[in-house]
Amino acid sequence: MYNSLTLIALIPLMGPEIAAQSELNPTQTNIVTNNQYVQPTDKIPLPANSFAVPLSTPNSTQSLISAAKNTDTDNTNNIIAANNFKENVLSASNQVVTSSNGVNELTTDGILEIPKRNQIILAAPCSAVLMHLKTIQDHNKELHIVEGMYVKKGQILGKFDDRTLQNQLRIDEAQLNVAIAAEEKIIEIEYAARTLQVAITKLNTLKEVNKQHPGTIPAMEILLAEHEKLQAEANLNLCKYTIEHERKEETNVKRQTVEATKTNIQIRQLVSPIDGIITKIEHAEGEYIREGEPVLEITQLDTLRALCQVNAGHCSQSRLEGEGVTIIVQKKNDTETFSGKIIFINPKIITSSNTYEIFVEIKNQKVGNSWKLLPGTQITTKIKL
Repeated sequence: MYNSLTLIALIPLMGPEIAAQSELNPTQTNIVTNNQYVQPTDKIPLPANSFAVPLSTPNSTQSLISAAKNTDTDNTNNIIAANNFKENVLSASNQVVTSSNGVNELTTDGILEIPKRNQIILAAPCSAVLMHLKTIQDHNKELHIVEGMYVKKGQILGKFDDRTLQNQLRIDEAQLNVAIAAEEKIIEIEYAARTLQVAITKLNTLKEVNKQHPGTIPAMEILLAEHEKLQAEANLNLCKYTIEHERKEETNVKRQTVEATKTNIQIRQLVSPIDGIITKIEHAEGEYIREGEPVLEITQLDTLRALCQVNAGHCSQSRLEGEGVTIIVQKKNDTETFSGKIIFINPKIITSSNTYEIFVEIKNQKVGNSWKLLPGTQITTKIKL
């Protein structure tokens, strides 16, 4: 153990070291060393389509470089390289380049997504049991609905319990057939027409007899014959009216009843409203499903869209409205180009990055049963200015 005299002797030796430490600038605690780097708290907000690179602000970076020069030249080079990398990322994600032919092109990145209108959810039209989840395709073959299956617009994909309605339909159709038969029945008209003809013949005969032999037929008998004729005419007109109006009306009512029952049966069918792919199955056959619950999700991939960000300092919003866009997709060993169009420009400026959003619509291309573009693919867009 040191005694008091020993400690007094050591103080002059420790003094310079302590004084050197007290002269250090506080910002030097962020110096990058071979062992440790303490990230400063002040950061530059980056656009959403840029890489998230943890870098300090320019002022802080200069302080780090100044401090590093006093300690380690290699660390200084590392900081400068990191700062240049940040600038390259920002410029590469959103920049204006002049091509060889003198045309300016705005380049920005984005990710493909599915427009909401291209995703359809088929819900239960009523509270009932899902009887079938099958469809007819591949040369009239019945297939179970599975995720990933391609379906066409108007294709029946399943149906809910409609047995009661099917029985009601048979009854309605039978009643319609009876009404049609009654409407088409002309025996009553033919009988009424013949009765009228007999009454006319009888009256004419009586009048002819009295004409040749006056007074042979009493006047009362001739009046009765005329009355029978009028009654036969009235009966014939009544039969015609009944068949042409009342029975036709009854037939129309029966026909409408049949159509209403058929509509109720059709409503219980799941029909695809678009060409697309089954992307989700919420329920299985035999389940009781309440009205409005989702059953199937169908996604259409013929049109996709990309959300991109444009630096407001590079290009004004009005300059991009309705412009055509070249879409570049990076493949494994190659790139592929597609055509697109700007369909919407968000007028709101994102203050943190001084950017605004544009929505680009891209027509997809199909090869066999596969689409070239898929949601989630990162793309680069080029817009001629």
